[in-house]
Amino acid sequence: MKTPALLAGLSVVVLGCSASPSSEVAPPAPGPPDPQPEVIERHRAQFAEELPQRPPGSNEEQVAASYILGFLQQAGYPGRLDGVPVADLVRSTNVIGTPPEGATPEYLVAVPYGTPPNQALDARSLGVFLEVARALSVRALEHPVEFVALGAEFAEQGKGTLGSIAMASLLREESFEPQVIYLSPVLSGDAFHAQGPLASEFEPDVAANEPPMHQVARAAADVYRNEEFDVTIVDGDAAEVADTLVAFLSETLR
Repeated sequence: MKTPALLAGLSVVVLGCSASPSSEVAPPAPGPPDPQPEVIERHRAQFAEELPQRPPGSNEEQVAASYILGFLQQAGYPGRLDGVPVADLVRSTNVIGTPPEGATPEYLVAVPYGTPPNQALDARSLGVFLEVARALSVRALEHPVEFVALGAEFAEQGKGTLGSIAMASLLREESFEPQVIYLSPVLSGDAFHAQGPLASEFEPDVAANEPPMHQVARAAADVYRNEEFDVTIVDGDAAEVADTLVAFLSETLR
C-alpha cells in the first residue's frame, strides 16, 4: 500500500517520541466545546481513503498511530507510546494521551485503531475518540480522563486483543484503577447503547434492551475484567456516542 504524503509526514512524530509523556504539549485545541459531526466524519474519511487496512505491526498501523498521536498532542494531551509485542520482530504500539494537567486517571477511553489482516473497517469510532478528546480538552484541561488508541486488537496471535492485554498490565504496574470505557471498533449507527457498570449512568434505560456487541469489544472487556477493572462497552450512532461521552466526562470537571 502506498502511504500518502500527508500521513507519512506524521510518522516523524512517532519515530521521534519516547515511551514517556512528552514535555512539549500544545495548548488546548481550538474549536467549540461540543463534538462536531463533520469533524468525526473527516477523521473517518481520512482513514478510509488513506489507510483503510492497518494490520498489527505494519507500516500502515504505525502511520495511523502517528496521526492519532499528533491530534492528541494538538488537543493538549501529553503523548505517550507503549510497545505491544505481536510476534518475533513484530511490535505494535498503544498510543496514550494522559490527563493534560497530570491528574490520576479516573476514566480511560479506549478504542482499537488497527484492522484485521487484509480487511478494512469503518473508522467512525476513531473519529469519535479523537473528537471527544478534543472537546473535553476545550472545556477544561484539569480533567482526570486518559485516552488510549489500542494497537494489535485484531492480532491473530493468541486470542488477539494484545493492545488491551498490554494496557491492563501497564495500569496494574502504575497502580491506576480507572473505569474503562471501550468504544466498539465498528459503531452500529443505531441509538446509543452501553453494557457495563456505567451503562445506567450514561442512559438510565439502556440496560432494558441490549443488542449484541462487537466480538473484539467483548474479548477486550474480558481482559480488563480478568484484571479486576470495571469496563463498559459503548456503541451506537457516532454523533450520539460522542455527545453522551462528552456530557458524562464533563461531570468530572465539577
